[in-house]
Amino acid sequence: MRRAFGVLLFVAFALAVPPALAQTWIEFRPEGVGYSVEMPGEWRPTTEDVKTAIGPLKARRAAVTVGRRAFITTYIVYPEDAIRAQPVATMLDGTRDGTVANVKGKLRNEERLTVNDLPAREVIIDAPNNLVVIARYFLLRNTLIQALTAGARGVETEADTRRYLNSLKVVSP
Repeated sequence: MRRAFGVLLFVAFALAVPPALAQTWIEFRPEGVGYSVEMPGEWRPTTEDVKTAIGPLKARRAAVTVGRRAFITTYIVYPEDAIRAQPVATMLDGTRDGTVANVKGKLRNEERLTVNDLPAREVIIDAPNNLVVIARYFLLRNTLIQALTAGARGVETEADTRRYLNSLKVVSP
């Protein structure tokens, strides 16, 4: 199942705006969702309609730009009946495939891991113009949650990238 996040367009926009001053890390914890992630500065929230295999859904994002790097978290709430019809691995595979397609990139690496005992994935994608996208994502009940960093080659090993992705966790809604 492909997920259309509009990632490439959003990353291009995020990298084109003036960078945030990332002097402090701030917890992003959307009310009622059940996850948090530390972001390197004050985020900009957006909501976008996205096309999915089951129809249009709302993607809610928060993004911070630091220099030439974007830190983006997204969550999409799916109808519960659509989630029950799909194995979690199929949903995660679809998210991977949709993200790779949206950035017109090539999957370099995929790691299967867990976030608070939930199956999760982390992917590294090489995109055009020497852009690298690193995404960690999981399904919490009927909500797909993603933390993504994009920047120039080497961003995948930077301390801020690792801190950001490693801070993604399940919390009480």
